Amino acid sequence: MIAQQAYQLTALGGAGNYILSGCINTSGNNWSSGWVVISGEMLPFTGGVGTLTGNVRIVETKEAVIAGYETYHDVYVRRTVEFGTNVGGTNTHVWNTFTRVKSNIELAAQSATKEELLELSYLMMPKGSIIDFDVINNVIPNGFHEADGSFIEGYGWLPDRRKRVSVGRDTRINQSQATNVTDLTENYGVAGSTGGRPNVLLTGKQSGIQKHRHGIAGTDGNDQSSTKGREMNPNPDSTEDYGNQTKYIDNADALEAHENRMPYYVACVIVKVV
Repeated sequence: MIAQQAYQLTALGGAGNYILSGCINTSGNNWSSGWVVISGEMLPFTGGVGTLTGNVRIVETKEAVIAGYETYHDVYVRRTVEFGTNVGGTNTHVWNTFTRVKSNIELAAQSATKEELLELSYLMMPKGSIIDFDVINNVIPNGFHEADGSFIEGYGWLPDRRKRVSVGRDTRINQSQATNVTDLTENYGVAGSTGGRPNVLLTGKQSGIQKHRHGIAGTDGNDQSSTKGREMNPNPDSTEDYGNQTKYIDNADALEAHENRMPYYVACVIVKVV
């Protein structure tokens, strides 16, 4: 397992110093032996007395080999790690720069399955979720896209939420169940339907000014002081003359549209696409 861990570290580039096993502070400044990796090289650590802020060094010992009648010097070179500092600081490292690597058992115990990670992502925010986002430096988070109606590979057509607010869907109403013009026009039963206008030009009925007529003070026979002419005929379509001058006021539509929007704040509407 130690060799496998060392290989994994080397495969990742071998940069940095690591503790593979052992090297435990047993009591005070006493450390147990173990195995470490320094710049991709796996080496035994002899243990001993030392502090976290102290140094450890690589020590080389060489052994000779006798073969027949000949002695071959420095054939075996053994490298170990111990507390201390080499002359000139070569092959010397600060002990607290070593990172302890978790064993495969520890990693397996702490890892989540693909299914668990997927469920977690659903709990956090499922695909298709829409939120208002206050864009910083015009950067949208990874996994999201502005809801601008564009096509995204792997997702499909995005909703176009530019200049629009949401209204809750009412599944009791759809095209086949619509019973009146309002149902068909608004179509609240189908997600993605749109409606509403930012400005509205009121009609006569909406404004409250409807067809009617006024009588203007005039004569009624020989009675010059008649007040009939000042009365309003309750029936605008009547031909009865209330005075010798009768003025008609027809339905009156508004000449200018009025603001139809609530106070608003512009945010970037984004949708989760993964």
